[in-house]
Amino acid sequence: AINGEAAVEWLAANPAPAADFVYLIDTSISMKTRRESVVELASLDIARALLGPNPIYREGDQIHIWSFDLNVQDHLKLDFLPGTETDLRARIGSSLSRLRMDGRGTSLTKPLTNALATFGPASTNELSIVLYTDGRAKVPAKEADYIIRLYKFYFEPTNRPSNVVLIRFGDRPLTKDAAGLIASIGGRTIAAGEPLVLSGNRPIEAAAKEPEAKAPSVISVTPKTIQFSQPLAAEI
Repeated sequence: AINGEAAVEWLAANPAPAADFVYLIDTSISMKTRRESVVELASLDIARALLGPNPIYREGDQIHIWSFDLNVQDHLKLDFLPGTETDLRARIGSSLSRLRMDGRGTSLTKPLTNALATFGPASTNELSIVLYTDGRAKVPAKEADYIIRLYKFYFEPTNRPSNVVLIRFGDRPLTKDAAGLIASIGGRTIAAGEPLVLSGNRPIEAAAKEPEAKAPSVISVTPKTIQFSQPLAAEI
């Protein structure tokens, strides 16, 4: 059980860090035939995070919708507040529905560099980066090294939490250099349709529970003599 006063006191002394959730949609022309599937999956992933049985957004978090091909475009930035989930979902759905897959090429360098450079400096927020792509991008070694240095500089010294997930559409495997880059920054690759699991923020319940009550110790002493101040009843 959670003690209300204890929870308030604990949260005041240990405020949970806010989180930035960046959803990046590949809008290169190679994604054109998958547009409907991509938009539907991104909408579903965010809806689950907003309204699912285990919502992960908390007050103070920000939700970002970006698209990328050879460059990155920022489409939407939302501040999450409890009670606004339905409105946020509608705005996100509207933004995703306007995406057009007509970009000339795919670059993983730009979206990862932009996300790390934007949310890395002077921030202690948890960062989640989710990329929806067909995985047809190559990452030159110099660009990969730069991204890895950015990640290590902003996240490793303080063990700052992060999630990097690349969701791959189609049967073509991710290129070796791209897969190596994702792994080097603590990320993982999943196929479209696999559950998207993001850690989100630490649940309040995990830290605000009352300590378990310990059973009292009992000491039994057997007296040698018992004296009664009144006569005992015959039935006793």
